[in-house]
Amino acid sequence: MLSLLDEALCQGAAGVSLGLQYKPGVFAGNEELKAVARLVKQHDKVLTVHAKAYSSLSGTYPMNPFGKAHNLRAIDEMLDLARETGVRLQFSHLIFVGESTWKTLDEAIAKFDRAIADGVDVKFDMFPYPFGATLLNTLLPEWVMARMPGVLKQSLPLLRLRLEAWLAFRSLGLGYDCIQISEAGCPVYQPYNGLFLTDIAERVGLSPFQVMVDILDQSRAEARMIMHKYYGPEIVERLMTHPAALFMTDSWPEASGVENAATYGAFPRFLQMARETGNLPMETLIHRMTAQAAERFGIADRGIIKDEYVADVVVLDWEQVRDNTTRECSDAAPDGIEHVFINGVPARLNGKKYTAPVSGECVAMTT
Repeated sequence: MLSLLDEALCQGAAGVSLGLQYKPGVFAGNEELKAVARLVKQHDKVLTVHAKAYSSLSGTYPMNPFGKAHNLRAIDEMLDLARETGVRLQFSHLIFVGESTWKTLDEAIAKFDRAIADGVDVKFDMFPYPFGATLLNTLLPEWVMARMPGVLKQSLPLLRLRLEAWLAFRSLGLGYDCIQISEAGCPVYQPYNGLFLTDIAERVGLSPFQVMVDILDQSRAEARMIMHKYYGPEIVERLMTHPAALFMTDSWPEASGVENAATYGAFPRFLQMARETGNLPMETLIHRMTAQAAERFGIADRGIIKDEYVADVVVLDWEQVRDNTTRECSDAAPDGIEHVFINGVPARLNGKKYTAPVSGECVAMTT
């Protein structure tokens, strides 16, 4: 593995990305992670990390509701990895899943502040919605992932899983009504894309837990969901202003099913929030979206408008730009985006050039 990574980094890969809450990253030991981090450091590239936990109680650690909050434990592990190896660390989407996790915000930020003060090169990224898209199997504890797929047919493990799910949801202030199926990945449940597990359960006459297990089984654990209660009130606005924050979408366009609103509205929503709250100047906001991100990942000749740079340009109306997505219409196009150019070529939307009549005061930003 290290040989292949070394070859890829030599060929120009921007860095290495870890998914420690997903298979197979969830099974990676500390020594393996340190070896990868040292290799990335050797190439002076960036290590991006989806940590093991983003909630105060998670199946990727022992299910002890009275111990250290799991999301804080996961942050400590990654910051310690960066301290020990010197790697540049990008902590992926700093979210706080579940109402009981929201109260860890201050402590989490303090951990990043201390690490930065100690000389650790770390930033985190974030998106502007209280929900996010992921795989349904991220709800599963590590012991279930290790025994997939047969474990979903075994009564005693399912009983244990049901109890652990009850404990986790009760402790976190979550429920099956927070889990929206965006793409079921199997014919039986395809008609229910966009519905929450509780709604599907009512329609098919099963419990929400049974529906979750059945979708996982029939989709071979490939079903995707939108999980709600990622952020509480004002958390997004506060994280936006942190100097270590970069902005991202954490989304992908679905070929079928229900879209994550972030695919269509994340950056317009950041712009709208900054304009309406005044929490960040326009110039700082755009710099976080463009030049800082390009610099962080070593992307040359992009990120600013400059001679000899690639012409990735968005022309927007600062006074009008806004996110138009809703729960009922999660793929609505934003207002206030006047022109988009990628590599100097006008972008196309549904086969048509993406332009709009220019009105009001417009600014240009690179994508």
